[in-house]
Parts: sequence; structure tokens; C-alpha cells
Amino acid sequence: MQTVWKFPLPKEVTHQFSLEMPKDGLDLSVNFDPKIEQICLWSLVKPENETVIRSFVLAATGQDIIGWNIIRHVGSCSAFEILFYHLFEVE
Repeated sequence: MQTVWKFPLPKEVTHQFSLEMPKDGLDLSVNFDPKIEQICLWSLVKPENETVIRSFVLAATGQDIIGWNIIRHVGSCSAFEILFYHLFEVE
């Protein structure tokens, strides 16, 4: 069985954080959820899979991204109608 799960992201930017997620999920979207006023990651997961810890960095446009080994860009979104954020998976 597969389902889409929403993972709210921390509100601090340019700060590494980790999420516990089912293994082998497919990241679908990064977007601002106005109901909770928070940026979220939506992923297609198999809930029965074992969980893994994944590390990320959320950075606003123009902010320095120093000291992280970026694996890939996960997605970008606008929030609060004035800022644009970028989510990167890091080692």
C-alpha cells in the first residue's frame, strides 16, 4: 500500500534538520501550507517500510549555504508571499 504523507519542516532556515521517514519514499512536492503556516514536504510512502533518518537544509534565496554536503535539490516554494525557499537533502 502507498499513501501520501505530509512532513512539516522546521521554521528555522539555513539549519540542518532530520526527518524520520519510511524508506524508499518518493518526494512529491515542497510547498507552504497556509493552514499551519509552515513549509511542508509531501512524499509518497509505503507506511509498512522500515523508517530511515534523512537530513535536510532549508534555505531562503540569497542565503549562503556553507558547510553542508548537498546530495540533491528536493524542491522550492514561496511562503508568506514574499520569500522563496529551497529544500536540499544533505549528508
